Amino acid sequence: MTRKFRTLPQSSFGSPGGFLRQTHVVGLGFDSTIDDYKVVRIFESSLYDFRAEIYNLSTDSWRQVDAILPPVILRDCFDLLFNGFFHWSAGPESSPHILSFEMGAEVFKEIKYPNGWLGEQAEPRSVEHSLVVLDDSMALILFSRGRLLDSELYDKSEQYIEIWAMMEYGVEESWVKKFFLGPFSGIQCVLSFWSNDKLLADCCKQLVSFGIQNDSKLKKYDIKGFYLQLVILKESLVSLY
Repeated sequence: MTRKFRTLPQSSFGSPGGFLRQTHVVGLGFDSTIDDYKVVRIFESSLYDFRAEIYNLSTDSWRQVDAILPPVILRDCFDLLFNGFFHWSAGPESSPHILSFEMGAEVFKEIKYPNGWLGEQAEPRSVEHSLVVLDDSMALILFSRGRLLDSELYDKSEQYIEIWAMMEYGVEESWVKKFFLGPFSGIQCVLSFWSNDKLLADCCKQLVSFGIQNDSKLKKYDIKGFYLQLVILKESLVSLY
């Protein structure tokens, strides 16, 4: 691992007059076809007008992508690089789906949620979403915030988690429900899988783990914070310079 970092230049592209250019999500990946790192940034150039631009390490410059995108939803534990594609959550909230970007071909695609997902059975706003890797498949984790008490408050004393795996990447009909877990209490966000049989989660601003097979008891770790996030580190010998 090179253990180096590089500051990216500012984009030269502007926004229509009177609008503030707002970046919603960012993704970093490696294009093995040209041995180059790429950064893709999705931003709102004007109200509900979502656009994208790409940074190439080899040219040290940004360029715009000719694509009009659906509204992107910023979720704490959703962004995922898998199978050469970067993934984000897209809306609307009442009918969410996965937005993917192929690092090599530079093409956006939309992947539908599985039929019967948790949000179809409950108020969609009461469901949190995470995207992870399980047994070499992309997996969607959905968990209820709890019973809705009013427009903003949830009773977190009874939460449930369901886990769907896409057995054949990109084939929407291949979604399979693998697990249904719970009840739990106090979970804020499911962060990632750990060793394929345990989940890491943010529970009341503390890192916890629990099993997905038989042992669903929470194990607490001495890691606390207002905002917990897990980032997968993959070593590389490809230089940033």
